[in-house]
Amino acid sequence: MKKEEILKKSRKENNGQDLYEKEVMKTGGEAGFYTVWIFAAVFALLQMLLCREWNYAVFVLAGGFSATVYTVKARRQKQSQDVKKAAGWWICTALCSVLHFCQMFGVIS
Repeated sequence: MKKEEILKKSRKENNGQDLYEKEVMKTGGEAGFYTVWIFAAVFALLQMLLCREWNYAVFVLAGGFSATVYTVKARRQKQSQDVKKAAGWWICTALCSVLHFCQMFGVIS
């Protein structure tokens, strides 16, 4: 394959997008992923220590973020492992949502 053919194919695959910008967005997304979970863990731990109750809402937010990341990734890359991760995160998010509302309405403490 000639250099020109490779460049043409690469441009076609990337739809005219800047590869550097894609890499920056990917790295930023990964950093955001970990940051959200660190804050969720810290806030939940502080609430558990200070108020003696779990804050399921932070896990709903963090789980929803993770579910969205894997859903987008699964739609773009069409890999079954990402579909499974997305489904798992959506199930965890739904479960934490139920627990949050049960706690809000006094069903659980």
